[in-house]
Amino acid sequence: MEALNEVRYATMPNMIRAARFQPEVWTVADLDVEDQYLGLDGSPTSVGSIFAPPTRPKGEIVAGPDDRPEVAAEALVDAIMTRAQTLGKSGGDA
Repeated sequence: MEALNEVRYATMPNMIRAARFQPEVWTVADLDVEDQYLGLDGSPTSVGSIFAPPTRPKGEIVAGPDDRPEVAAEALVDAIMTRAQTLGKSGGDA
């Protein structure tokens, strides 16, 4: 597959300029704002709760002989039909 874009490399002067660059660091004292608006207490938002999503059940592997895909297909159809019959009897909650 061909690349959609060509990689552009920085020129040597720009690489030197980037290596020498010293960013300006601001502290709270540099800001013209009241302390009540800073930090956790000053945040207008809060996190109500956090949770991990429920784990998903592992899937079932249906396999057949490597040289006979039709056998694997039949096993898959049987597994699907068995699952559908089980779901139908239990009201669909799985």
